[in-house]
Amino acid sequence: MKTYNVGIVGFGFMGKAHTYAYKAIPFFYGNLPIDIKLKAVWTLPEDAAKKAAEEFGFETWTTDIKEFFENDLDIVHICSPNDTHKEVILEALKRNIHVYCEKPLTDKYEDSLEILDALKGKNVVNRIGFHSRFYPCAIRAKEIIDSGRIGKPIGFHIRYYTMNRLEGTASPNALATGAIIDLGCHLADMARYLMGDFDSLFADVKYLNENTAKSAEDAFFAIVKMKNGAEGVIEASKIAYGANNEYIVEIYCEKGALKFDIENPDWLLFYDANEEPGPYGGNRGYKKIECFNRYPERSFPSPRHSPGWLGGHLHSIYSFLKAIKENKAAAPSLEDGAYIQNVLDKLVKSAKEKRWMTV
Repeated sequence: MKTYNVGIVGFGFMGKAHTYAYKAIPFFYGNLPIDIKLKAVWTLPEDAAKKAAEEFGFETWTTDIKEFFENDLDIVHICSPNDTHKEVILEALKRNIHVYCEKPLTDKYEDSLEILDALKGKNVVNRIGFHSRFYPCAIRAKEIIDSGRIGKPIGFHIRYYTMNRLEGTASPNALATGAIIDLGCHLADMARYLMGDFDSLFADVKYLNENTAKSAEDAFFAIVKMKNGAEGVIEASKIAYGANNEYIVEIYCEKGALKFDIENPDWLLFYDANEEPGPYGGNRGYKKIECFNRYPERSFPSPRHSPGWLGGHLHSIYSFLKAIKENKAAAPSLEDGAYIQNVLDKLVKSAKEKRWMTV
């Protein structure tokens, strides 16, 4: 059986999360879908690269990206700052290496188009790290919507609040990145995952201190129309005191509604208007579906235990490796990442020009 050499580019917060997945998946799923070797890690500075290799079991380390790619790699995880993604992806694709890239795909849509061109004709499995869609509550919500049981989505509200700009409790890359690119990509992907493609949008941004240079907005708010006819709001803020990682999704459909909170992913709230009303409420009302750790592929811990924040990342990386084993396309792909990059660019442009944008 083939052993796949894995390389990690960037070993900050997300690099550790991806490495953790390789170590932890055998506990949760019984095994890794493929045999792997943690072959190489690239990060800066030199002492951080050396420490990563020694503490987490990589065969080699380097601070030279050219040297990194000379390690006969089969899989590359890109967890470095946003402005480095494009060049690393292009080099990996040139070498026919499977790619898992953390969000966002690039800094701007034009760079995403270069990646799409490089993907043409390539038989490589690729994924963009929109891990939020891999929580059981999100997967179950999509199943219910796709079943048609509660009809088409009509309206929605998806928001992501943190206080990391106020507290300084995030990586330097996250703190320096605006709410649209850093948080908006998750919101846009969730909207598309549950309801399909975008039609148009109108956005505005907020800065905590209007006198500072407006290089990275603290919050944004957008009215969004989808091609399926649903209309709603997506919004994100890095200046909301009390919000650690508050990510709430509300979808209102023709015959019911769905609500879930990624910060508390154990439960999906489900309102089914097909249920009979009656005295004292009858059978109608929001019901709590016990999502917990009920991934059918997992064997540990029990279904009663919460998956936690890392649960979405674990399932995303597990399914990526499974796609490599089966030689199948993985979704969300880099192409999906490029689509969301276009949405993000339109949000930025709409806020700047104060007008509706067609996606």
